[in-house]
Amino acid sequence: MKIKSISNQTNILMLLSNPAAYDPRPLKEAVSLIKNGYNVIFLAWDREGNYSKFERSKNLTIKRFKFRARYGHNPKTILGFLFYYFWCIVNSFILDFSFIHCHDFDTVLVGVLVKLFKHNVKIIYDAHEIYPEMVKAEIPYVLYVLLRWIDKVFTRIADCVIVPSEERKKFYSGAKRVIVVPNVPKVVDISTNREYKKRNFVIFYGGALSESSGILYMIRAVLHIPDVQLILAGEGRLKNTIQKISKKSNKILYLGVIPHQKYLENLASADATFVFYSPTNLNNIYSASNKFFEAIMMGVPIIVNEESIHSRIVKKYNCGLVVPYGDICYLENAILKLKNDVALREKLGKNGRRAFKENFLWDLYEKKLIKCYQELLTERLRVKRYVS
Repeated sequence: MKIKSISNQTNILMLLSNPAAYDPRPLKEAVSLIKNGYNVIFLAWDREGNYSKFERSKNLTIKRFKFRARYGHNPKTILGFLFYYFWCIVNSFILDFSFIHCHDFDTVLVGVLVKLFKHNVKIIYDAHEIYPEMVKAEIPYVLYVLLRWIDKVFTRIADCVIVPSEERKKFYSGAKRVIVVPNVPKVVDISTNREYKKRNFVIFYGGALSESSGILYMIRAVLHIPDVQLILAGEGRLKNTIQKISKKSNKILYLGVIPHQKYLENLASADATFVFYSPTNLNNIYSASNKFFEAIMMGVPIIVNEESIHSRIVKKYNCGLVVPYGDICYLENAILKLKNDVALREKLGKNGRRAFKENFLWDLYEKKLIKCYQELLTERLRVKRYVS
């Protein structure tokens, strides 16, 4: 049965290779589009098997493909993608929609194939990552070149490409239109509880537990400095390593996977946080992290690595400290500088909060997103009238 548009609202089909449950960017965009009169239908992939097959709430519908597979590159995951693509294409013939919004490189192929049969559907390529650069070190060079070429083809076919930072626009120069929608959160007000004289200096990090996130460097630095505690939350390859370290030292506390609200509460009450990206590939260098914007929104001083685009924002607004990636000496000095100077921490926190309110509010970018959709809808209706 087709999901029809309600009155003048228009259906948007969103493709997402995760369960559409915890990824903030697609959900935030969907809420904004619904608020502006659109219906959003997610075709998501529940790889963990933890979510319901079908959800509906007012103008939001989520259909989930149920196939257990790990994230990453392995035979079962590749097979899962083939099944997921087939499932999405079948659903595209059942559902009624005017736009197909493809979240990341791994769903754009479906959008392109659907376009072959539904010529008047508009394709939006939401490039969360620069995928060929992200996997470059893990694949043969010939495959990397092939992925770069495919990405350029997808870019030219898409009616709009959305990127999370200005610096990434150059990778999609062949697009018909490119708009920047950063990974900025909606404003959340959480009261802080920083009793400086009664406890250790607390550094909090929540997110992917991977080597490229610089977590092991931070652990080494914290273990060398008295009265400093590192609190970690999240999932990833370093999970077992972090659990072992936390059992040996009370300076490292691992919370496991926690709800986003709990993550924000821990962040708000911390004395500092960090966002590091290994400068081993261009995707890392040009990553615009949601965690970064959440930190400055909360007024938490942030330590970032010099090679990332975050360092430009930190230097411009004086809302944190910048260190070379992997340099333990510089990192220890940065921690000590923040630990020993409460006034500096408060100044950096206030600067970050002010920068967020003046430059990175979601409302500013929501308008760009809605304007793009309105322009595409106008084009679509013009073509429809011309054909008829």
